[in-house]
Amino acid sequence: MSRLPQPGQPGGQPGGRSGGGRGADPSKPRRVRGGVRLGRTLEVMSQSWSSSRWLWLIEDAASGDTITSGLEYAQLGQTRSMGVGRGVISGRVQGRRVRAYETAIRVEAIQDGAWEMVERALLDSASHTSRLAAGELTSNIEDVFAPHGVRLFPGSPLEVGIACECGKEGGWCKHAVALAYLFAGQLVDDPLAMLALRGCPIGELRERLRSRREVSRQREAIPVYVAHLEGLSDRASGALEEELEDFWETPESLEEVDLPIEAGEVSHPLLRRLGQSPFAASRFPLVGLLATCYDLIGARARAED
Repeated sequence: MSRLPQPGQPGGQPGGRSGGGRGADPSKPRRVRGGVRLGRTLEVMSQSWSSSRWLWLIEDAASGDTITSGLEYAQLGQTRSMGVGRGVISGRVQGRRVRAYETAIRVEAIQDGAWEMVERALLDSASHTSRLAAGELTSNIEDVFAPHGVRLFPGSPLEVGIACECGKEGGWCKHAVALAYLFAGQLVDDPLAMLALRGCPIGELRERLRSRREVSRQREAIPVYVAHLEGLSDRASGALEEELEDFWETPESLEEVDLPIEAGEVSHPLLRRLGQSPFAASRFPLVGLLATCYDLIGARARAED
């Protein structure tokens, strides 16, 4: 995105192509072909809790006339381009002048240290992580962020900064409002876009959660118990290449081994090694079910011995 002027500076010089021409009404914006158009009604956006949270910021910050004009710009598709990045929603909004206005809505990105605390909290909440995996945000997602002194959604219009080439005093102009409405429409279909705006896109967050989960499992892993059988398990073995000829032959000492089938000294060593199930949102406790199966199979084997 090009460098935005400071408030009070004049916008850029005319240039570039537009949808207007001779005879166009100078009081109306130059029409844009193929612009980003708001595809959701206010009613639909108000029914989405994430979109409605964002709409509240617009309604609380901008004046009535500015909201009306900005909404009309969004519905007409006056935004030539739009992008959501770390801490900024940027766009080129076409007004009455020839060249579109470079416009940005800035929200402070959550710092990495706070994200790390949020990630730990998410790992302890199966309901939130399962919804995130399904592309959803729970309505109480702020309960994960608030204890760490941060919010996912801005709590006040004062937490949102506006920069636009039009230089309107007071920050919120119709170009910024149009951009804000487009983002509200995006939140209806993709509420996880708010994570990207706050500095951690969902793909990155999922990868960071997966990495933390793997590290946690490695720390909690219990070494596999290996039973010791004198004369057999302590038998020295040579290199595989040296024993290929008699690899499949049974050593004579094996015939002297009396090894009754009985319960092991450590229960479920393999499950202990694997740790907790990765399917946190499963309807059934996978590890518990496998442990029960192992117990039943072992009991049947000992009974038939």
